[in-house]
Parts: sequence; structure tokens; C-alpha cells
Amino acid sequence: TLPIVLFMAAAALAMLQSRRAAEQTAQHEAQNLAIAVGDAYGSQMGHFDVAIASMVAYVEGQLAKGDLDFQDTRKHLQAVAAEHPELDGIRLVDETGRGRLGPGLEDGVAYDFSDRQWFKHQRDQASAGLYMSEPLVSKTQGLAIVSLSRRIHHPDGRFAGVVTAAVPIDTIQRQLMAIDPGPGGAVVIRDAGM
Repeated sequence: TLPIVLFMAAAALAMLQSRRAAEQTAQHEAQNLAIAVGDAYGSQMGHFDVAIASMVAYVEGQLAKGDLDFQDTRKHLQAVAAEHPELDGIRLVDETGRGRLGPGLEDGVAYDFSDRQWFKHQRDQASAGLYMSEPLVSKTQGLAIVSLSRRIHHPDGRFAGVVTAAVPIDTIQRQLMAIDPGPGGAVVIRDAGM
């Protein structure tokens, strides 16, 4: 009976080691997938941020010369936005929260964005940097979006408004659907509050 007990103990140990190895492999693969998703998603958001930052620099340059030339700024905004057709637009919002330039803002309709968290964040924090909103519904198009924004400063440092880019949720979903996490796997994005 001792050989049978030793055999059973050896088999149980082998199964336990095999299970631990499988769990470590699964954990390693999940970490690699998370890194790959983060890199791909972060890279895309980085491209959008460069577009927003270039628009902020353009507007701040105009303000440093005296006043904003809306015709030139509109042309620059359209050129920057044309490089990112996956966005629902890049918009310029003044210091009061009124949408000034961008898709849906030039039809004589005044949209007030002062109630949006991204606007309040940029207004209230001089060094906010890039801010990404929670999912929300676009006021101008009615689409589910995530809004990326950066603050605009007057030459003296006062708040001058915001440049914001609307990333449609379906754009994010298409990117995530292209990732194959394997059988039974899922790819999700969550924030620190989840």
C-alpha cells in the first residue's frame, strides 16, 4: 500500500504543479494582452492629444498677437480635424463655455458647455493637461462620446477657453473588437473608480 500512497501523492503533486504553471501562463498572457491593449489605445489617444495640443498652441499664438482671428483659426481647426476623421470633431470653446468653432457650432446655434465636467476641470485647474471625460452624449451630434480636452491660456495665464475633441464610443469599440483575447476572454476599459 505504501507504493500506492506514494504514487497518489506524486500524481497529486504533479497535478498541483501543472495547475500552478497553467495559472501563471494565463496570468502572464493576460498581462501581455493588457499591455498590448493599453499601448494601442494609448497610442491612438496620444495622436488625438497631439492634435488638441497643436490647436491650443495655435490659439494661444493668436491671442499673444492681440486677438483671435476666427477665419484663420477656423481654417486651421478644419485642417487639424481633417487629419483625424475618426473623431466627431475638434471644437473651440471660449472662457464662458460657449462653443465657438467646430462641427455643429457654426450654424447660428449657441451651445453652452460650461456644465460639462471637462470644461469645469480645465477652467478650475491651470495646469490640468489632457483631460478625458467619462462617456457622455454629445450636445452637437447626440452621439455617445468621450471628450478629450486641454486648457487655453491668455498670455497673462488667465483661462481663455478649451479645445476639445469628441471621440465616438463606437470608434473605441471598433478598436477593442479588433483584439482577440482568446476563448472566454474579454477586453474592457475601466477607470480608477471601477
